[in-house]
Amino acid sequence: MMQFHKAKGGAIFKWFGVLAAVGLLVILITGVWLSVQVKALKRLSLIFLGLGTVVWLILFLTQ
Repeated sequence: MMQFHKAKGGAIFKWFGVLAAVGLLVILITGVWLSVQVKALKRLSLIFLGLGTVVWLILFLTQ
C-alpha cells in the first residue's frame, strides 16, 4: 500500500490514472456542453463558467 501511495505501483496503475483523468475531463466537457445547449441555462452557465475560470486563474497565478 505504501508503494502505491508513493506512485510506485507499476505501469498498470499509471495507465489507470490516465484513464481516470481522461474520463473526468470528458464528464466536465460534456456537462458544460449540455448546460450551454439548454436555452434556460445558457446565460447562467456561461456566467458561472466565466466566474469559475477567473477564480481558477487567480488561484493559479497567486501560488
